[in-house]
Amino acid sequence: MLENIEKIKKRGKIEPGFIGIYYQYEEDYISNFALANKELIESWKKENKEQQPGVVSTLSILHSIYGEKLTGLKILDMGCGLNAPVDRILKKGGANIIGCDPEPGIYEKFLTKKLRHPERPPVSKELSFPVYKNLGEIPQKDKLFDSVISLRFFGFPLLWKDGEKANYSEAQGEKYLEWLNKYDFEQTRQEYLKQLANISEVTKDKGIIIIFFQPNPDFTISSEGDIWSSLMITKDDLSKLGLYLVRDRPSGRVEFYGSDDFLKSISRDLASEFRETVILQRDYDLAKNRII
Repeated sequence: MLENIEKIKKRGKIEPGFIGIYYQYEEDYISNFALANKELIESWKKENKEQQPGVVSTLSILHSIYGEKLTGLKILDMGCGLNAPVDRILKKGGANIIGCDPEPGIYEKFLTKKLRHPERPPVSKELSFPVYKNLGEIPQKDKLFDSVISLRFFGFPLLWKDGEKANYSEAQGEKYLEWLNKYDFEQTRQEYLKQLANISEVTKDKGIIIIFFQPNPDFTISSEGDIWSSLMITKDDLSKLGLYLVRDRPSGRVEFYGSDDFLKSISRDLASEFRETVILQRDYDLAKNRII
């Protein structure tokens, strides 16, 4: 397994560029990783009893970039919730996790009550980690991360409508769809840029940011990813924040399980999640040079 991962890492090797060192992540990297690590992916799916979306995609990208072992890797989970499967798996793998969530546990109550997901058990002591309500509360000594992950935090919680910001306390049934379909474009766009700026500030130079949106098979309503695409956050917007766009989600109405038939043949879950995943890389020189 390690040999396969090393081969994948070489294929996606970070190469020097004119304006910095960028990670080039092609779709076949994720396919090759999945093909070489089917048993590992299945173990993640078994651990994900609460059906948290984005676990397979996020973990696959982290491992295909950083290698088989994530021991000591410092990761911020933005919008971590309460005892999320992705964090349990990362902690078991030796990663150093810090969470940030203004309302930890609210989303989990929504999932249990409205979507009948299994209730998440209490966090065991050995898998616990600090959770802060905002980035400003994180101690200065801990405020720089190798990687930032965000599973659905850049979806519904950042929407604005009628001068108010959404939160999961209000995410119930038709009201959720109402926010998705009638959000305030400019206010929501500014909120996204503000959160991206905050995350950029706490990411190490050349660090990787992974943003996952909820896949939506029902194309009669907007999905979280559709909103990201429609906000038209440009490469220039990102460069001002010191962020390089490694991989964007496809815009428009793309088939639910993604366009990569080979990836679908390996893991349909990974195919559907990967198409809804954005990868960014922090570059301290970008904001200065403002060149893409």
